[in-house]
Amino acid sequence: MPNIKIFVDDTQLDAISERLTAGLPGLREMICRDLEVSRSACQFAIIGVKGMPEQPTINFELGYIRRPDRTPELCLATAQRIRERMLEITGLPAAIRMSPIEAAGYVTLK
Repeated sequence: MPNIKIFVDDTQLDAISERLTAGLPGLREMICRDLEVSRSACQFAIIGVKGMPEQPTINFELGYIRRPDRTPELCLATAQRIRERMLEITGLPAAIRMSPIEAAGYVTLK
């Protein structure tokens, strides 16, 4: 875990798709380093959406398993690095949301 969904407004998806896809490996490395997870634990999805004009063009949502060392300060710093990296990759500002998941309630089959 982390489970990452990147929602991109349809009006911009074609223009940034290649750059975004090319930037995912580096983004994954940064997230794995910050949250201390293996690369195999990451799941990425890029999803085109039709949104309202006032919404962010890119919405980056990251679900992670809660641990004591994943403090609010660490998560905020990680979110800021993700936002900066997304701007570098796409040239567009992104909203970043990180949500903890309780390990006891998390089930996965791969």
